[in-house]
Amino acid sequence: MSNPVADAVDRGDLDALVRLVDGLASSREWERIVELRDRCRHALERGLQLWPAAEYAEYRLALEAPPAFAGPVVTETAGRFALGPLWEVAASTHEWAALQPHLPGGPARALVAHERVLRGEDLTGDVTIDPGILEIPVVLQSWEPRYPVATYRASKAEFPTPPPV
Repeated sequence: MSNPVADAVDRGDLDALVRLVDGLASSREWERIVELRDRCRHALERGLQLWPAAEYAEYRLALEAPPAFAGPVVTETAGRFALGPLWEVAASTHEWAALQPHLPGGPARALVAHERVLRGEDLTGDVTIDPGILEIPVVLQSWEPRYPVATYRASKAEFPTPPPV
């Protein structure tokens, strides 16, 4: 039986790989997207430059996948060519309580938490957030405005302009 992911990787077909990511995300086949990402990364050993498909796969995982799949892709080195940093992408669609058990340690974890705060979550008392990354409260203060936040979609992102002061 043919494996469409393996076949597209073997052909080095970036267009097919992007279409596969879209189809797999639509059908919520997260394990297959992880497989596609991993195969694309390993293809470099054979001289195939499939990192754009791997990056797109990670973006879609951060954006749409359940927290167990979204969390692990949130690292300092991931998402270099995504529509936004993966910590912000994941925080835009996942609540902290669901995502935090699946996030690796490191600065990106704290950035997810602070993005969730900007989106209205109160994370006071959560001792898993490294206070040394951003030395600011993990709850919006009473004097703070409602901040305009980015909205991410599969193929575009919107970055609203802050209101004039």
